[in-house]
Amino acid sequence: MGVVLDIDEEYQENWSDYMLSKIYYDEEDFNSLKRTVELYERFVNEERSLIRNLDDILFRLFAFHKQEIYKNECEVRLLNTQGIYMRTQIKDVFYDLNSINKPTSFKELPIEWRESVGSTNLPKRKIP
Repeated sequence: MGVVLDIDEEYQENWSDYMLSKIYYDEEDFNSLKRTVELYERFVNEERSLIRNLDDILFRLFAFHKQEIYKNECEVRLLNTQGIYMRTQIKDVFYDLNSINKPTSFKELPIEWRESVGSTNLPKRKIP
């Protein structure tokens, strides 16, 4: 199964708080990211750098790594980063109970789709 995302220029600002990536399962990829964080932290401490916002980006990248035992999943992950570091209220979050009556929350994605693949005559539908 495949999903194609084509973000219209008019709506690109609606996607600024999202990161989309395949999941990396290789231990070396994960260790490389950990080493990058360690080097960055050492640089900030030793050089007394004013650059302090790279950790926001680096730590988000950890969400795209899993242990190798899950490699058969071939997962792709969409991460909403709104409010993670600024402790702001995330807009448009819905609350519900899942199938085992455990509280959960979700955010609807600003996606449009066509009823039939390859058809250009059908109207687009928008998911709120």
